Amino acid sequence: MIWILGGYMWLFVHRPFEVWPSLGALQIERGYMLLMILAWLVYPGKSLRLNRHHFALALFSLALVTAWGLSPYADESGCTEVVENFAKVTVFYVLVITTVRDEKSLRLLIFLFLTAVALYMAHRCSSSCAAGISGAMGTRRMIGVDITFSDPNAFASTLLYTVPLMLPFWLERPRRIPTLLFVGYLLAIACCILLTGSRPASSAWGCWPSSSSSAPPAARPRRDAVRLAGLVGFVVLCVALRRTCRTAT
Repeated sequence: MIWILGGYMWLFVHRPFEVWPSLGALQIERGYMLLMILAWLVYPGKSLRLNRHHFALALFSLALVTAWGLSPYADESGCTEVVENFAKVTVFYVLVITTVRDEKSLRLLIFLFLTAVALYMAHRCSSSCAAGISGAMGTRRMIGVDITFSDPNAFASTLLYTVPLMLPFWLERPRRIPTLLFVGYLLAIACCILLTGSRPASSAWGCWPSSSSSAPPAARPRRDAVRLAGLVGFVVLCVALRRTCRTAT
């Protein structure tokens, strides 16, 4: 069941039916979701542990559906699309919390998500550069290969969200994923974020590690100083790259 969930994550992230329009008429994502729900129904050992996160998500879902139903713009395509995408994620959320029961299953699910995003990023980097450039904000910015999440900021955010999820694999001993693979993945993410020109993603790239408390208290000031310097350097590189791209255009 975990592998089936991983397949849907790849469909949702990479969205091949948007990359290759000929697949759009096949309704691959919808059909896969129906098959996944059928597999979930017969999957043995399903369980649900209630907690406040589920309660908060239920309240948010109720508020979203109520606002959508009462809105005079409910029939607009943008509103319907937002609610539909949220419903897909919510259904997937229910499937995950009822089938992932141990650390091994969770580790595999996270690894499959990282793999899906890596394939998405590799597709963008290997395809035509001209086809992946947007002229937003008067500069050349990298975009995704799909349509729904192809915006430069959305593309950068998709890559950035995977970085904290790499931490469990980095800290495990013995480490089962080669260090060189970690470094290459992080460098690829850094390059793509720079090419998107996304200022929020650039800032978050340097700030997110500071929330970690794994370092000893005596080493934290030095750690934070190094990370602050890295953030400043990353932002400077981002601004310099954007100016270079603007000059090239």
